[in-house]
Amino acid sequence: MRTSFNYFKGHKFPEIDALLSNYEDKTWDYGVEKSEEEHVALRQIEQNIWAIVDGVPKDQKLAALHHVYASAPFDTELETQSKERMLDDIAKFPKEDQPIILYGIFNGAPEDSALKKKCASVLELF
Repeated sequence: MRTSFNYFKGHKFPEIDALLSNYEDKTWDYGVEKSEEEHVALRQIEQNIWAIVDGVPKDQKLAALHHVYASAPFDTELETQSKERMLDDIAKFPKEDQPIILYGIFNGAPEDSALKKKCASVLELF
């Protein structure tokens, strides 16, 4: 699990955690070709996760998105989707708050990660 930004500490998402655990169980064998049934099962888990995220209160949405990103297995569709959705959600915050949020995520992102590079490029705009 990746390092989290303090803003997100204290938010608990047990339903998402249960789905993420199931997702991780199905993706642990990285590099092994998945059957059609396995792909369908992974897409269903992703849809269930997004349904929960979309249903959380607006003031917890970014925390839920960050939770999914921070917990998603590396190099998975879920990681990519959560990163994109998280950055889109940050864009909805007041302009003066965006750099603070991005900087916190930037500091917690793994070195040389796509998220760290994306945050850095966006932070340069401020």
